[in-house]
Amino acid sequence: MNAIPVASYLRVSTGRQAEEGLSILDQRNSIQKYVDEKGWLLVQEFEERGASGRTDQRPVFQAMIDQALQKPPPFRKLLVHSYSRFARDEMLFEWYGRKMRKNGVELVSITQDFGDGPAGDLTRRIMALTDELNSAETAKHVRRTMLENHRQGFWNGSAAPLGYRSVVAEMRGHKAKKKLEVDPEGAETIRLIFQLYLEGDGVNGPLGIKNTVRYLNDHGFKNAAGRTFQVSLVEKILKDEVYVGRAYYNVRDSQTRTIRPREEWICQSVPPIISEETFQRVQTKLALQAPANFAPRLVNGNPLLSGLVICGGCGSPMRRLTAKYGRFAYFRCGTRARTGSCPGGTTAGINEAQLDALVMEALLDRLLTAERVQTIIGEVSAARKSGAENATTTLARLKSQLTESSNKLARMMSALANGVVQPSETFKKTVQSIEAERTRVADLISAQERLVETEVRAVTLEEAAQLANVLRVKLEGSKPALKKRIVRSFVQQIIVGDEEIAIVGAKSDLCEVVTGGGKK
Repeated sequence: MNAIPVASYLRVSTGRQAEEGLSILDQRNSIQKYVDEKGWLLVQEFEERGASGRTDQRPVFQAMIDQALQKPPPFRKLLVHSYSRFARDEMLFEWYGRKMRKNGVELVSITQDFGDGPAGDLTRRIMALTDELNSAETAKHVRRTMLENHRQGFWNGSAAPLGYRSVVAEMRGHKAKKKLEVDPEGAETIRLIFQLYLEGDGVNGPLGIKNTVRYLNDHGFKNAAGRTFQVSLVEKILKDEVYVGRAYYNVRDSQTRTIRPREEWICQSVPPIISEETFQRVQTKLALQAPANFAPRLVNGNPLLSGLVICGGCGSPMRRLTAKYGRFAYFRCGTRARTGSCPGGTTAGINEAQLDALVMEALLDRLLTAERVQTIIGEVSAARKSGAENATTTLARLKSQLTESSNKLARMMSALANGVVQPSETFKKTVQSIEAERTRVADLISAQERLVETEVRAVTLEEAAQLANVLRVKLEGSKPALKKRIVRSFVQQIIVGDEEIAIVGAKSDLCEVVTGGGKK
């Protein structure tokens, strides 16, 4: 008589620790013993670590289901230590269990034999519901604990981002509470990434993300995992607020991976690596150069205004066309170029060289005047002052924490002086912990004070004239690639009509260009 072919599925929720002490090895040994007693043949084993039973988004689980639904299936029974190993969601349990049964594969728990028939099915469903409720309750408590841990300023155990390292701040029983501190070597890499993107390597001017990645890899820099940099990682670093001292938790739903509303995020203050001004300049540049705004060929190509020119008649982008074997270039309504007519009635195109000259003239002679620059900086200055409330609120909270820590330290030293406590090792460690906390909070206060102080101040007419002249020199004397980047840093659209041309840009963007980032 041939032995019945069976497979096993082994799962734990984390790779480091088994749930309730039930390790992969324990499951494997128990199932093998059960198979030997039954005289079956174990033909395949599916092992999954670090996967929650509350979802079916488990790679090994899905591969196993695919095998079980083959015709004919390579095994007749699927063995698990308990039904909760298979799924902790009653709907998933029933859905996949029925699909396998329909294909001739029976799901068997080696520790929960409820028998066959309606009574056994009912008991299995009740157990599945119980597992689901227990899992949801456990997840709720774990999430609440982690949220409170983050609110108290502790790091929640995941790998520290590049530029930081997690260190044990204190022990609570057997649990180590960790916090982030700056890793000097990694922090230098982070500062270099921001510098390359904004200012360049001192030779080629500001680099894009791809060229920044190329520079890092060519010069032997490594990410936190010791590997070469990728475009996605550098882009994530440039957008991550942790580098200005704001580490957010509870950003995504752990099951659906969707982003939660921002009001549900929890912000933890950490030592900053990048100044707020530098970070905001990078965000402005990223937004202006996003693929949604410009195709890569338009951002990286030579033409000064490609991708910025809009038809004033119908609002469609104007296409850059060439004639005479590329020696002559002009812009024409994209809809007209494609269909032969413009819905808004625009009939003429415009010579590229003529448009470049008109735009540069407008920027140099009309926009970059002392009066306009003074007005723009004044308006941006007022807007930024009104937006400093968050930093001020954070600063007040941190000062309150510092006062509380100082008072606590003073009480402990007073108790020591009065003989109430003895200078034991526990006492010394407690004092060291409080002093370390005071130092950390004092550093955060300094960072927040710099943020409050580094606002864009209004300038005099004379200063505005000097700033305008600096940018005029840059625009007139720069190489084409750098000139293009300067123009695109504050020009968002150029609307071309039959009678007039309008240049559209954000005042805040122009302010960043003129002042070099809003520094005092």
